[in-house]
This record gives sequence, structure tokens and C-alpha cells, in this order.
Amino acid sequence: MLSRLANVTGVTVDWLLTGEGRETRDRETTTPLHRPHGEREPLTWDAALAPVLAGTPLHLVETKEVFGAKTDRAWKELPDPAREEIRNYLRRIALIAIAIEREMPAKPAKSVIETLSEEITLIVGSKILEARGSA
Repeated sequence: MLSRLANVTGVTVDWLLTGEGRETRDRETTTPLHRPHGEREPLTWDAALAPVLAGTPLHLVETKEVFGAKTDRAWKELPDPAREEIRNYLRRIALIAIAIEREMPAKPAKSVIETLSEEITLIVGSKILEARGSA
């Protein structure tokens, strides 16, 4: 199960278990997180981060009224290490959502995950703006 989760999230099993060691597999490995050469970066921050959550119950919610073009520009201007830090944060929260889905009864789990999705969207949007401000 951990190897499947590592495959979906694009990280190593060791990183899942300890948070240490090599975080990502070799770049030659094709995952949804890595675009083929020549494919363009998505226009919005939420579209750029959605593949990180693919295969998990967590999702980013629509927040155009809260985070607009300013957040999209901030995401595009972030250096790669700052972007990867945000992706890693999302991966960890996605693992929590998977555990919630697995361990709780379906109806409460769905409610908790929906609330988590809303909150994590706001947190990640804020992290992007903060990271851009400090970069």
C-alpha cells in the first residue's frame, strides 16, 4: 500500500515513513507531477497544484473571490524550491486525508475531507503569497 501511495504522490517510501531522505524519485520517472518536455505550465496556481492531489480524496476548492490574479502571478514568480516546498506540504496533507478516508466511516470522513480541502486551499494560497513576499 505504501509503495502505491508513494507512486501516486511521486515520493519515495522512505520519505513517506520518516519525512527524511530523498523526497522525490528520479526525474526520469514519469509521474503526474512532472510535465513532459515542452508542455506549458498551467495558468493558475490551483491548476498547477491539482496533479499533486490526484488519486487522493483531497482537492483544492474554487477560490477566485479570495485568491485571484495576484496569487497566480505570485505562483509563477516563485523559485522552484519554494514551489516544491508547497507541493511537499500538500503531499503531507493528502496523506492525512487518505488516512481519514480509510479509518473513519464514509459519511463523517467525507465531511472532514471537504472541510480539510477548503482550509488547505486557503492555507496554500496564503503560503504562496507569503513565500513570494519573502523571496
